[in-house]
Amino acid sequence: MPMCKKPNGNSGNVVKGPWPDILVSNVDGVQVVEDLNFADTLTEALMVQMLSTFKENDFDVSSEQFNGDIAFMIEVIKSVIYRSMGYEHPLHGFMGGILEIQEITDGENIHYDTSINTELLNKVSDFISVNIEDDGPELA
Repeated sequence: MPMCKKPNGNSGNVVKGPWPDILVSNVDGVQVVEDLNFADTLTEALMVQMLSTFKENDFDVSSEQFNGDIAFMIEVIKSVIYRSMGYEHPLHGFMGGILEIQEITDGENIHYDTSINTELLNKVSDFISVNIEDDGPELA
């Protein structure tokens, strides 16, 4: 295995190419980072507007429960943005599983009626409640 010489003349642990069997990704890493930063910025802007509206309507935005709900909403909004941009988000599977979407045709117009499968949501909630102790999940 040929070794490359470091500038000081010593051999390093670099193996000289070319490597014919290496797969090259078609993903533009810089573009992905820019897209995800945009998604984060847009999510933040939407949440600032939403929180302002909550405050203007005298909601208690300082409670622990409210902050937990907001954290969940942040991830839901981010997942919607990700999907629209062609990226995956961990909530996509969950959302797709509990949402029931029905396409309704009215003449030439098409709209969608959505509902939550509450039976499935209750099963998921029960599963989580049974499998997570008060101190949180056990991590390996």
